[in-house]
Amino acid sequence: MNSDLKELVFISALMGSNAAYAQGGGGNTSIKSGDRMWVKASGISLADVSASKGFVAVDHEKIRKGIDSAHNEADYSNLLQSSIIAPSSDRPSIETGFHALLGAAVLHSHSVWANLIACSSSGRDILKAAIPEALWIPYARPGLEIAKAISGTHANSAVIVLQNHGLIVSADSAKAAWKMHEDTNARIRSYLKIDDKYPIECDFKADADHLLFPDQAIYLSGKAQEQTHQAYNFIRFTLDQLGLSPNYLPPNEASALLNMESEKYRQKKL
Repeated sequence: MNSDLKELVFISALMGSNAAYAQGGGGNTSIKSGDRMWVKASGISLADVSASKGFVAVDHEKIRKGIDSAHNEADYSNLLQSSIIAPSSDRPSIETGFHALLGAAVLHSHSVWANLIACSSSGRDILKAAIPEALWIPYARPGLEIAKAISGTHANSAVIVLQNHGLIVSADSAKAAWKMHEDTNARIRSYLKIDDKYPIECDFKADADHLLFPDQAIYLSGKAQEQTHQAYNFIRFTLDQLGLSPNYLPPNEASALLNMESEKYRQKKL
């Protein structure tokens, strides 16, 4: 196995084993080497990746060049599938688009610490104060919309916060990206003056009109539902403790997410 990929597998499993960073099949990682990018497969938990399972090799340059020409989910799905270099029974992650646009190693988590900012109505201002060099991306639907939003910024920020979604970091290596991921979460906790205790005991009920992040709509049963609800509870409780207002997903976003073919696929895999 390529040494860079071996390092990414280790870090991916490390991130995936922490429910504060990845719930269910959420989160994804990648590493580039020449014209090849290994990216986490759709619907596979980061905690379950290994040397022989969980990554798909794609042509990242083809994806990067094709994003602007993709006009809908079908176009985007076809672009990702046609970019696969080695035969695979798995699909590349729905977020492969932004992985192709960013640095050599990219980690995307659904960190509950980052999502305290991302899911707050004051999130953009808090991020500017806490991590001024970070890039804020207003809410966009997973997949093509996020890729286009990041492509349109023409920015090379190493730290990106996706509103109502999560954290992205990129660096020259998986090890460096992991350090940046850990440092970023520590900076957020320091700014908010909170500790790293997770999870907490509480039970906020969320209906379809009061969702904080996309995976609440996608994972409706099983272990993934338990983990996403746990994350929701933590974010709601801690925002209340900090005197911050939650920023919910747009009305009807849950039904729109559930009607995406790529999300139906991801939901069935877990």
